Amino acid sequence: MSKTIGVISIKGGVGKTTTVANLGSALAHQFGKKVLLVDANYSAANLGLHLGLVNPDVTLHEVLGNKNPIREAIYEHEGGFDVLPASVVPKKVDFLKLKHHLSKIKDDYDYVVI
Repeated sequence: MSKTIGVISIKGGVGKTTTVANLGSALAHQFGKKVLLVDANYSAANLGLHLGLVNPDVTLHEVLGNKNPIREAIYEHEGGFDVLPASVVPKKVDFLKLKHHLSKIKDDYDYVVI
């Protein structure tokens, strides 16, 4: 059973992306955990860019729009963890479906950091 950690703030520019990236890296490297980082910043997605995923083919937005299965939107990062990036170009989605889609893959990971 995995643990989910949410890094949340309504205000922008407070370090959510940096915190998620560093926490995920520490959990994977220093503790040997299987980690998935999820960019749930739907309007200003930066986690993928922060980690070098400049233009992924499938993102969280396509998953939430029921265009692609969630496994197609997960990318293995050279840092030893997986990343589920969001689209840099905001698209209208039903963000309440996130829990449903994550439940399909949650048991594959020790930690899901959102």
